[in-house]
Amino acid sequence: MLEAIFKNFLGFDIIIMLLAVANGGVFYMAYTAARKLYKDLSSDGLWQADVRKDKKKTGKQLQDKEIIALRNKAELWYTWYVNISAIFPLLGILGTVIALIGMQGDAMTADNSFLLALTSTFWGLIFSIVFKSLQTLIEAKLDEGVREAERCLGITKDTEESNEKA
Repeated sequence: MLEAIFKNFLGFDIIIMLLAVANGGVFYMAYTAARKLYKDLSSDGLWQADVRKDKKKTGKQLQDKEIIALRNKAELWYTWYVNISAIFPLLGILGTVIALIGMQGDAMTADNSFLLALTSTFWGLIFSIVFKSLQTLIEAKLDEGVREAERCLGITKDTEESNEKA
């Protein structure tokens, strides 16, 4: 069985593998940005609510546009990561369909071709599961970081609603 899985590697499966490597890099960037956002804005990090209100320059102080830039960067990488991760099952199915369309010949060849066609689905599902599992690592830090950023900037649901009405 493992032989069949790796036999089709140089076919359509290589596209899935290359995208998985690229998404690993996007994961690293998303996780790093989310962690930096949280670390820089958390109460034990560089931002202190009382220092910011007094506008004193004690240590490193983040300005509003720096906070917004950190938040936007983290959200951008996270969005890329989630969207690329969602493509893996689709690529797996596409690889299977392409292989099935090319099946011709007797029953023995068709059985072997069908097994090879399923390898794309296998890799698509494996990477989808792995990247979905890793997504929780980013989500936790990003949610906490965005909450801290909104607190730092004074953004609340009431503020957002009044801005939408205006």
